[in-house]
Amino acid sequence: MNHPRVQRAHLKDVDQLLHIETQCFIEYRLSLSRFKYFIDQSAVKVVRQQNKVVAYLVLIRLTTKRGLMGRIYTVAVDPEHQGNGYGKKLLKHTLTELKREGAYAVMSEVKESNHPSIQLHQGMGFTTSRFLPNFYGPKKHGLKLRKTFR
Repeated sequence: MNHPRVQRAHLKDVDQLLHIETQCFIEYRLSLSRFKYFIDQSAVKVVRQQNKVVAYLVLIRLTTKRGLMGRIYTVAVDPEHQGNGYGKKLLKHTLTELKREGAYAVMSEVKESNHPSIQLHQGMGFTTSRFLPNFYGPKKHGLKLRKTFR
């Protein structure tokens, strides 16, 4: 039995990442060059099911005056594999990694209408820190979600 694990993405995964990106997002998609950049920065984690990428998360690490902070740039799960806990698995892995690295907080912007993502984040201890009017375009509002570790 193949148990999905969180792993670092590699350049060979780019086509699968782009496929998921186009399935999940209509606007503001990551480009091939952005995926390559993030992979080169070790910022992309994936879940594989039988050697196929079924979900990914892009994490940006920021150094602020207070120390290390994470920013979840995007999370996506292939629509055929949604509801299997892969987004939660990626988020939990990321939070554990950031905490182990000594980060003081992590943030994520989520479309106000994306209730499954908001519930996922809230279930992992995120709270809404700010309303982001027109963040995703006219009348497409966002929420800034934040989790503090210390």
